Amino acid sequence: MNIFNVCIYIIGIIISFLVFAITKTPLDYVGLLSQGAILATFGSALITVADIFERDKLERVKQNHKIFYKINNDELWTRWSFIPRNKSEKLLNKNSIISALENPDVEFDVGSLIISVKLLTVLEDFFDLPIFKELVKMLFYQKSFKTKCNRDVNDDNLSEPKKAEVRISYLSFLCAYDSIKSACIFRFARLLKHLSIAIIIGSILMVILCINKPWVVGYLK
Repeated sequence: MNIFNVCIYIIGIIISFLVFAITKTPLDYVGLLSQGAILATFGSALITVADIFERDKLERVKQNHKIFYKINNDELWTRWSFIPRNKSEKLLNKNSIISALENPDVEFDVGSLIISVKLLTVLEDFFDLPIFKELVKMLFYQKSFKTKCNRDVNDDNLSEPKKAEVRISYLSFLCAYDSIKSACIFRFARLLKHLSIAIIIGSILMVILCINKPWVVGYLK
């Protein structure tokens, strides 16, 4: 668990504490249990929603990955999940094994320059590739790219094979963009799931704390 996730859990527990502090529910034994049950139910509902988004977006990226290679009539490349992105391992003979994994780059001519983005293949790519940076890049240049594609396919001086390449590039851009956007939504859904779990944990802790430490109830009031 990284520092960011720890902060999410702290925020979720603080939210639980604030809910207990600002609600008008009587903080007796029954009130505490009711308040904790409401928070836990709310957290469970958020987890369900986040889980739906996660499954949908992960499946969408997997489908887009196959479609991308079908569009480009190329051999399917898939990252092997058991190979880490970057790893250095010391051996008994003092030597080291260093592994470095790079996903394929795909380039798009946006007119003024050529941009490149990493292709997503498996779940691990969502977390160790700069997907938010890639999304911003594609959002920034998408109008330029689409304008150039439209200009090229309507250019009478361009041969039909070249126009076909432009159409393939256009579809590839849409496919890669949809994958990256879906991965970003997946990441937000995962954060929502962690926050929801933290709210549930916080509600349980607050109930236990208030029952075992009566002075806490007086403080909350």
